[in-house]
Amino acid sequence: KGPARVIAGPGSGKTSTIVQRIINLIVNHHVNPDQILTITFTKAAALEMQSRYLKESKDNPIISTKKESVHFGTFHGICYTILKESGLFSKFTLVKETDKRKIIETILKNKGVTGAEEYDISSGVLDMISRKKNFCEISQLPPGLSGEVFEEICLDYDDMMNQQKFLDFDDMILLCLRQLQNHGKLREKWQHRFTHIQVDEFQDINEVQYQVVKILAAGYGNLFVVGDDDQ
Repeated sequence: KGPARVIAGPGSGKTSTIVQRIINLIVNHHVNPDQILTITFTKAAALEMQSRYLKESKDNPIISTKKESVHFGTFHGICYTILKESGLFSKFTLVKETDKRKIIETILKNKGVTGAEEYDISSGVLDMISRKKNFCEISQLPPGLSGEVFEEICLDYDDMMNQQKFLDFDDMILLCLRQLQNHGKLREKWQHRFTHIQVDEFQDINEVQYQVVKILAAGYGNLFVVGDDDQ
């Protein structure tokens, strides 16, 4: 019970540690598999960890009798589920990369930015917008952009996304955080949904993701994170 942080380098068995902890929770501590959530940063990593868990637990007589399943997913996956069940996601469409490019190119041209259609320029601005949304430090703006113009671009980008009812991946997590912060019933529901939460590659977490995890884990306080402090 309680929070735990495991510091581990590459090849030291992080995945095995998480998988064995899940098995231990179910077998020795009688935790319902349906109340265990493991969060990874990529869908591929989530599928790999789920595969490892199923392989290492398939012959366990206690786990094999359970009808419920352990949950494995990404931050975007869990936030999508929360927004979908709240009914909010039905009002939006997840934006395609091509549409994001068109929107940002239009805004940059309106601001008189030269070379707005160039990949490096538009991608650089989109990356800075993403960092801003995730409360990450922006050390250097793309060439030719002042801080004031960049703020105007961010506002125009949000306006155009809202007009077309688009959400990007950053919006999804940020909107989920705001919903959990501002709606008590929704927050309480999800705080009691999982008794044990685990996060892999914790060194890659940003502030918005961290705040979401803090809220989800506040119900029981059982947060187990694994990361590499050298990365």
